[in-house]
Amino acid sequence: MKKYFLTLLIIGALCRSANAAIQSHDELTWGILSNAQAESLTLKSPENIREIKFKPNLGGTLGLLASFRWLTLSIMSSKALPPPGQENKGKSTYDDFRGGFYLGHQKQFYFFGGYARYNGFHIENSQSIDPSLAANDQYLTLNDLELKKFAGSVTFVTHPENYSLASALSQLSRQTESGGSWKLKLDLSSLVISNANQEIIPSSQQSFFGNEAKYKGGKFNNLNFLGGYGYNWILAESWFFHLSMMLGPGYTFGDYDFGSQSRNMSETALATDVNINFGYNGPRFFTSINLMMSSHEFQTGSVRNSEQTNMGNLTLGYRTDIF
Repeated sequence: MKKYFLTLLIIGALCRSANAAIQSHDELTWGILSNAQAESLTLKSPENIREIKFKPNLGGTLGLLASFRWLTLSIMSSKALPPPGQENKGKSTYDDFRGGFYLGHQKQFYFFGGYARYNGFHIENSQSIDPSLAANDQYLTLNDLELKKFAGSVTFVTHPENYSLASALSQLSRQTESGGSWKLKLDLSSLVISNANQEIIPSSQQSFFGNEAKYKGGKFNNLNFLGGYGYNWILAESWFFHLSMMLGPGYTFGDYDFGSQSRNMSETALATDVNINFGYNGPRFFTSINLMMSSHEFQTGSVRNSEQTNMGNLTLGYRTDIF
């Protein structure tokens, strides 16, 4: 990750331009969203002797977006529609609500808030947990296992005349010449893991997981202060490729339950934020593909938690005059 970050810094230093042409859009924007994603929660035993990987079984995800001037809103959902041929992995649901607000000169500040909920998981490595299972047998499932994510952040662009975050992320502006800028970001998020007050680790595997083997989940907060560089490459005024990488100190704190006990935890780590976005941002019509990768690891006593999201969003939108 450090090598990629240094590469981006070098590219930014070489490609930094004079003021890029940035047009702010005041029209009503509306569109549709679809995404493909790989969400997982992995629990690892001491010394990684055993690991259990939980994944939701999600089908197609559709959503809507609307934005006007400085405000953008979106909603996405997937309701218990397993992908064809994967019905033996159980049913899952997914809901996602997001909102953003830009302030300042050339939309220099970006405030973001979001909520996502995953319900119903299967154990991806079920055959290693229960060797009697055949390839086409029903996977081990936890229908009550639920992940809730709450997120809030504020991003500051040091040179908004060179680089438009609104153009890259939500197409509320239109950058027609290449340019980049340093960025700062304060990020606060919360992850809630629950299983209807039941133990998450199967009883046949608990002997490998130490004192906290009867782990039931908890609430974990994450505070990150990030800095990095973002760049928009523009072709023919409308085609764009956006790359942003940031890193900085992160602090995780919270509490978790195991058996009939509760315990607090806290730890520090290096946090990273990578965003790739490319597409077409024309005077009226726009389309983009956004790739997001995030991971969150933390320790709950003898159990190591690893929550990971890899997501690709497809957006199709249109700007309409309302005045």
